[in-house]
Amino acid sequence: MAVHRSVRRQICAALAVAGIFALVSACSQSGVYPTVLDDPTEPSDPTLTPAQVKQATDNLLSDRDHLHSCTQQIASAAPDAAPPECASTIVTDSTPAAGAAAKP
Repeated sequence: MAVHRSVRRQICAALAVAGIFALVSACSQSGVYPTVLDDPTEPSDPTLTPAQVKQATDNLLSDRDHLHSCTQQIASAAPDAAPPECASTIVTDSTPAAGAAAKP
């Protein structure tokens, strides 16, 4: 029994020392990754001005309204009728589903 206790103590001590080394190495300056205590870097892209935000919002709202009116025209058209002019602006099935890409 005494032998097992000493082996357990040695294993626990080794794990404790390994844990301390892992924590200390996370704060070292030699790694490729930023350390735990580093300040975050400033973003390289500047933030949008309020005028740019308004312009982007207006563009999105305009596109949404255009697509909504076009889908209403398509839905109300007779099945055998030619599609409305706006139907060519709607792109469907252009984005593959998530995970649909072939695996190498």
